[in-house]
Amino acid sequence: MSLRTLCIAMLAAAALPAGGALAGPLSPPAGPVTPTHRTLTQVEPRTPVGPETTPGDDDYSPSVYKITLPGSYYLTGDVIGESGKHGIEITAQDVTLDLNGFTVRGVPGSLSGIVHTAQSRAVRVRNGFVEGWGSRGVMIAQGLVNGTNAVEDLTVRDCGSFGIELMGTAVRCIAANNGNIGFYLSGEGVVRDCLATGNGSQGYHLFGRFVVEGCVATLNEGEGFFVANGACHIRGCTAAHNAESGIYVAGSGSIIEGNLCRGNGTAIPDGAGIYVLNSISDVRVDSNHVTQNDYGIRVEGSSSFIIRNTARANAQNIVVSGVGNTYGPTVTTTGQIGTTSPWANFAN
Repeated sequence: MSLRTLCIAMLAAAALPAGGALAGPLSPPAGPVTPTHRTLTQVEPRTPVGPETTPGDDDYSPSVYKITLPGSYYLTGDVIGESGKHGIEITAQDVTLDLNGFTVRGVPGSLSGIVHTAQSRAVRVRNGFVEGWGSRGVMIAQGLVNGTNAVEDLTVRDCGSFGIELMGTAVRCIAANNGNIGFYLSGEGVVRDCLATGNGSQGYHLFGRFVVEGCVATLNEGEGFFVANGACHIRGCTAAHNAESGIYVAGSGSIIEGNLCRGNGTAIPDGAGIYVLNSISDVRVDSNHVTQNDYGIRVEGSSSFIIRNTARANAQNIVVSGVGNTYGPTVTTTGQIGTTSPWANFAN
């Protein structure tokens, strides 16, 4: 053996661990063999809506699909209605239904698209389209606990009655071209970044205690926003070209603030940008801009505040006739502002 070969052999032997090279154990660990992958339930813990998982029935409230247990559900495709039936009926509480971008589509003679027929609590419907149902598009209105239901990211259109009837909160929803009211909301909640357009009656009907912000009501056949009862705060909204008044207040204690009302009263001679009913009190009408309505702001209620509004090109700009109201001076001239009052209204 040459000296070079001997040196290489010695270096290789020195690199081995004591006792020689060892392989891993050849015997498997004790106990049963278990899978290492995730189960289908772990991959998608929600339940798909379908004939096997959520079959409908023909009981007193017939439906194509029926959710009877709490949990999270999702669509895997469009739902097509049947005459004489609801689309998806929910009878459980604590349910989330994700339309997953699909459409719940009605047919002639169908009932409502998505309906909760029991006492609702924590029912949430989101992310999709509901259209063409004979009655309501979405109805979650039999509230057990006010304010716990919600709809978000829905477009509901071309239904025979209300677009969305809800006891709870609505966010980023559209109600368009429905036969009656766009959004019928009761109880309490938040209505944010929604659109009601082209509906056969009011855009928003508010019966309860709501904050409404960043919403639009346009081209509806009734009022844009109708506060029917309760104290509501409507702020930063737009009511334009509705057949009757833009914002109609029949709920004492409401705040109507920072809204744009333009071109309302297209079907009646006395539609107002903002109207406060004569039996109502304690309303604040503040910092709104009203243009091209029959009346800009018309307050027949009592003990209310009318301050810092701007009115232009209305048949009558600002009319306050109720008793006990407090309002800033009305500046009717153009050009440089002469008043120093921070509460002044402007009308010309």
